[in-house]
Formats: sequence, structure tokens, C-alpha cells
Amino acid sequence: MRGRSRCYELLERSLIAERFERLVSERMQLRRTFGSEGIEMDIDLNDAFHWAFGRGFWYADPLTEVKGLSEEQLYWSPAPDIQCVLWHVGHIGHRECYHIQCMLKGRDEKEVFPDKWGIFFDCPYEAVRFRDTFPDPGEITDWVRSVRASSHEFICELKSTDYNSVPRSSFEGGSIARVLMQTVGHTGLHIGRIQLLRRLMRNEKAEQEDAPDSKAAGDP
Repeated sequence: MRGRSRCYELLERSLIAERFERLVSERMQLRRTFGSEGIEMDIDLNDAFHWAFGRGFWYADPLTEVKGLSEEQLYWSPAPDIQCVLWHVGHIGHRECYHIQCMLKGRDEKEVFPDKWGIFFDCPYEAVRFRDTFPDPGEITDWVRSVRASSHEFICELKSTDYNSVPRSSFEGGSIARVLMQTVGHTGLHIGRIQLLRRLMRNEKAEQEDAPDSKAAGDP
């Protein structure tokens, strides 16, 4: 199992590096000035953030990443202490909800999250405990879908002058634009981990299919 965990770590690092390379190279439509030439790009920041929160950006929608997976695949992980696909989906929604509802809108965390949702943030992961807490995957996916809808509603309400403002409840004095971009980056990181788990599932299935049949090998 230790070798499997090491494999997981190496593959994760590889995918994260690939994800950041693509993220940097993607043509983000943000207003900026290029050097002394003073070339400006005028864009609608609301449209840009709608795009970054899944309406165009391909590393932004966890529900698309898990579409078509069976229940067993959603709960699968290579080791009991490694988070499964469904945990990452819930964690993405939990952090997105916390960033926007608590950090930017100032709502109290206890008002936003039922106690059991703490499993997506401050509790050590245990595969059996997680499945016992959330036996129905739909409870998580439906909630994450509602979180994303609320995020788009929040973006719709913003004016261009709001993005540089710093809410009093913001962590470390981050502006609205900064917190939104942190959320996008965090989501991309965990979508990379979901993709890694899907690859490990395919590898495990291939290994099982390639394994010699015990009877064919001469076993009684």
C-alpha cells in the first residue's frame, strides 16, 4: 500500500504541473496593460468570472468530471486514508461556499453549514466514516450544484468597481477579485485530483483484466 501511495503522489504532482501550465497559457479575458506600449484589453469582469466558474473554463465544474461514474467509483480510493472522488466534489463546494458566503458576504459559518459538512474541511478522512455520513451521493452533488448557482448569482450582482473592494470578513484582507481567483485555483487543483483518481481506477481495472486466470495457471 505504501508503493501505491507513492504512485498516487507522483501522478498527482505530474497532473498538477500540467494543470497549472494549461491554466497559465489559457487566454484569460482580464483587463491589463502590456508594458510601455499601453495596449489595453477591455472586458466585462462579470463575464470573465462567470467563465472561470464553469461557463467555459474546463477545470471548473466538478459535476462534469464525475458524470457517468457509478456509485462505487464515486466512493473508490486507492487507500482508506486517501480521499475519494466524491469527497473532492464536496470539498470543492464547501470551499467555494465558504469563500463567497462567509468571506465575501459575511455570513456566519454555522449558519451556512450543517455540522456534518465539516467532514469536507477540518476532519481527518476515513473512507468508511465518510460513506456512513453521506450514503447518498446525490445529497452532495445536488448541494454542490446549488452552491455553484449561488456563486453565479453573486457574480451577477457585482459592479466593475466592486472587484477591488475588500470586505471586512475577507481573510487576510483579500479583495473580491482575489478571493474569486483563489476559489478558481482551488477548484482546478481538486479537479486535477479527481482526474487522477479516475486514471488510477482505469489502471487498476486494466491490471485486473491483465491478471492471469488462476485456473488457467493450473490451480485446482
